[in-house]
Amino acid sequence: MRKILAVLILLGSHLDAQSIYSTGGSGGGTPTYPLAAPAADNCATPPYSFTSDTDTGICSSIAGTVDIRNDGVSGFKFASGGRASSTIAPNADGTSVLTFTNTIPTSGTGHMESISITSTGSAWGNTSTVAGLRSTLLAGYTGNRSTFGILGDNSVGGGSATILITGFGGTGPATGVVGVADDSGSSLGRVGVYGLAAASGSNSARSYGVVGNATSSTGSNEKVGVYGSAINIGAGTENGVIASLGAIGTIASAALLVDNIAEASPIAIFRDAGTDKFTIADGGLVTAAEFIQSQAGDQFLTANATNATTTFSNLTDLTVTVTTGRKYNFEMTLFVDNSTDTDGIKLDFEGGTATATDFRAHTLIHGSAALLLTTQVTALATDISLASLVGVGQVKVSGSFEPSGTGTFIPRFATVTAVSGTLTVFRGSNLIVKDMP
Repeated sequence: MRKILAVLILLGSHLDAQSIYSTGGSGGGTPTYPLAAPAADNCATPPYSFTSDTDTGICSSIAGTVDIRNDGVSGFKFASGGRASSTIAPNADGTSVLTFTNTIPTSGTGHMESISITSTGSAWGNTSTVAGLRSTLLAGYTGNRSTFGILGDNSVGGGSATILITGFGGTGPATGVVGVADDSGSSLGRVGVYGLAAASGSNSARSYGVVGNATSSTGSNEKVGVYGSAINIGAGTENGVIASLGAIGTIASAALLVDNIAEASPIAIFRDAGTDKFTIADGGLVTAAEFIQSQAGDQFLTANATNATTTFSNLTDLTVTVTTGRKYNFEMTLFVDNSTDTDGIKLDFEGGTATATDFRAHTLIHGSAALLLTTQVTALATDISLASLVGVGQVKVSGSFEPSGTGTFIPRFATVTAVSGTLTVFRGSNLIVKDMP
């Protein structure tokens, strides 16, 4: 035994610290001897070891390289400088080349990552990109399944339904991929998630830079394919989503910014079941294949309104809310009749709460056979009055309104005298108000 120990001590004194060849074959399961810097491929003929151990274990094939092999196949290499590489193909059953299994602790602080990759360094130069993680699928696949450069699959429930809008802070829903660019000191900009789809040659298939697809087996939850949010904490512009046909120049704060840049293509097309319904053409021309309703400014009398007194009644169906400082024009059409012609008709525009900096309205009242009244007023409260409404008539008013206070704009109607007649404003009467530039 003393002789054996002496030989081992003598052998160790002539070798620098080296990698270990770990036997995995019939030679036993315990580590054997240190590996000297190889003059040949020690993975093929490990020195100081058993010949049956050449298929499995840890060895050194060239100076400065440690090779982990299994059944004669190199699985993982650590090269000079600490660089690691693997050339093993996935198994046919779909199992991964490299698998890490981690159990999330029940308590703790900070982030919990199963795998963390950290890169650091100074300037790299101007001819290369710098990446913390790169995954490349080389050409050659001939199957018909989807291929992914990186696949993020998250089956862990999140702590909140609120979308994370400030990176990793707070709680949020379960997320497959999160991209965070947090370089507060950079004046060159930051990109959280970037998608590039480049096709070359005669490839005519579609290319998608970024695709968002939200599906669920339950019909009661909300689904969002793509979500964009920009929070302006300090000074500067903010955009939830920018869609452009080229490199965007100056941006303006907006939830959605669309720019066709120098392309002759339309700025935007909105479709229903593949059919164009609303188009903003190059240059800004807007066309619509359907009617466009202004629920704020287009009002319709849904039922007959009656008044048998000289006290004004509001036509409440024709109410429009106006904003101080804005400029409006309006067109009003009333279909009217008084059961007693000589009780007449009068109207004004003081039914709402809005006040006027400037107001003007020109009115035409037609009877069943002739034009009965032409008049123009310049105040909301000025009466437009006709003593005798002969037959079924029509009131047409064209006007402008600049509010001095935000409020409602409502026309009113009444009889001039109240003897025995009832004044009716018929269903279908309408008021159209437009907000002018």
